[in-house]
Amino acid sequence: MMRIAAIFVFCCRTAVIHAIHGTSTEEYIRLQESLLENYSNEVRPVRDQDKTVFIHTSYYLTSINEVDVKHIWTPDVVLKNDVKTFEELGGDFYYLEVTWDGYVRWLPFQVFESKCDIDITYFPFDEQICNITFHSWSFTKWEVNVTLFHDDDLPVEMYDYVENSVWDIVFTGALASPDSKAESEVTFILHLRRKPLYYVMNLILPVVLLGVLNLLVFVIPADAGEKMSFAMTVFLSFAVFLSIINVASGASAEDYKRLHRSLLANYSTSVRPVLDQDETVFIFTALYLAGINDVDTVSQRLVTTAFPELAWFDEFLQWDELSTGIEIMYFKQNEIWTPDLVLKNSVQTIKELGGDFYYLRVTSDGLVRWLPFQVFESKCAIDITFFPFDDQTCYITVHSWSFNKYEVNVTHFDDFPVNFNDFVENSVWSIVSTGSSASPESEVDSEVTFILHLRRKPLYYVMNLILPVVLLGVLNLLVFVIPADAGEKMSFAMTVFLSFAVFLSIISMQLPTNSDNTSLLGVYLVFQMILGVGTITISSLQLRLHHRNSEVGRFYRGIVKFERYLRCTKCKKFPRIKPVGEDNLDVVDWRAVSSAIDFVSLFTMLVFEIVAISVIMVKLIHSTRG
Repeated sequence: MMRIAAIFVFCCRTAVIHAIHGTSTEEYIRLQESLLENYSNEVRPVRDQDKTVFIHTSYYLTSINEVDVKHIWTPDVVLKNDVKTFEELGGDFYYLEVTWDGYVRWLPFQVFESKCDIDITYFPFDEQICNITFHSWSFTKWEVNVTLFHDDDLPVEMYDYVENSVWDIVFTGALASPDSKAESEVTFILHLRRKPLYYVMNLILPVVLLGVLNLLVFVIPADAGEKMSFAMTVFLSFAVFLSIINVASGASAEDYKRLHRSLLANYSTSVRPVLDQDETVFIFTALYLAGINDVDTVSQRLVTTAFPELAWFDEFLQWDELSTGIEIMYFKQNEIWTPDLVLKNSVQTIKELGGDFYYLRVTSDGLVRWLPFQVFESKCAIDITFFPFDDQTCYITVHSWSFNKYEVNVTHFDDFPVNFNDFVENSVWSIVSTGSSASPESEVDSEVTFILHLRRKPLYYVMNLILPVVLLGVLNLLVFVIPADAGEKMSFAMTVFLSFAVFLSIISMQLPTNSDNTSLLGVYLVFQMILGVGTITISSLQLRLHHRNSEVGRFYRGIVKFERYLRCTKCKKFPRIKPVGEDNLDVVDWRAVSSAIDFVSLFTMLVFEIVAISVIMVKLIHSTRG
């Protein structure tokens, strides 16, 4: 029997056809009942219980045009050579892709357990051919014709296929039922070849060497007194290797069932798995991080895809491997004791890890290994001071809810507590470092915390926020370059001010409501808005002065004198301005006052801009070094 996981693509065009009489299903029902008579779904579906169950996966991305499977017709396709009760492919939660011309595409994911006749004549140099046959159960070929893609050179696809350590796929194939048959079905063929290196090194080579030693019996003299003992030792060695080969061929399914029943006969999932209930159960943990889905700075939430590895010893699930020939067994999560671990800092309702469909791996010494896949949504305190050049430290805390540390001690493996197998990089956040810590001895709570040190990738924000804001700051200075007679001075200043307000609102939407700390970028924007208000105020007063006709007072003449001093780079003292009416070039009028205000304000605002940017840069550099 072979068990695989796969996605099969079914495509058809909707059409109206005339129904004809179908074949009877009585024979199939009788066959189904006979197959399930002694079948147990608690036993791994292989006759050789030491062989591997193959789970090969692939993923196909469909388009957005999707229709609920309950709303349209689908073929009643089943796995014909199934070893379990027939089940229709798919489920109610699947969506089907439908194009405008009625073309339907269906990708039901399934774990297939199919019959496979195993010929062990040439073990371990054997090859096996296994078939996976899909059959339209209710319809004949003239009603529903299940066939292959005509333009598909590879009917069996192996995207993301992971090589098995025991079996190689020599070739694959597929064939549809011939035209002479009324059954509508298609068969996929897998030609498998065993990799013999393990058996050659551990079985065949030692047996050959024992055969050589067996010949040496006739070299030993009869008077040596060791002839019979040597021969008997070699004979017993052959017997041991014969038993090893029998074990290598696998324990029978009946032996597996008996051991499974005996282990669970008086087993209680409510009792901690130690014979002495005063002893502590140690739970060793590690975190396999698959990806960072989101760091929500507004709701201060970290969303990760990961699965923790949990291992402990169950003293009630131990057996003799040599006498039974069984090294590993699998139990469903609800059949044996598991620690009631939860995500302590979850932002949702606290739920127990795993689910009823998970299998736990148990070895003969009672070592239990549990890998519950999970999407964790945990709290993460976000410090937005240096946004978008910020680092964040987030925690994933796994906690034993009902037991204290003296009953169930949750700790971590010493090496690599956070692993990155199949990790997918996030486009916004990178992981600087990781770590883990168990609860200290002084605390009664039993928990372990995985630490993720994250750093934001600032390129997006630099290009879309910081650079536009800096350019707007430059434009804000140009208000004092526009002449008062141009008629655009106030409207330009107001437009720049409103642009700063828009960018401030954009940044506010991406940051949490937090009064403990404020983003330096937000402070810079508020500072720019203050400069904008000052610019508008100065421009308003300047325009009013520009249109005056009265005599210029002493204060305004002083502004003009200061402006001309700034312009005169070679002057060592203030130039003397003659009274109005004298024949000289230093006549001061309101137009000159307006120009002087523009010049002085331009350089004053430029100094403020440079100081603000310098302060922010110093703080950012200090934060990165710290």
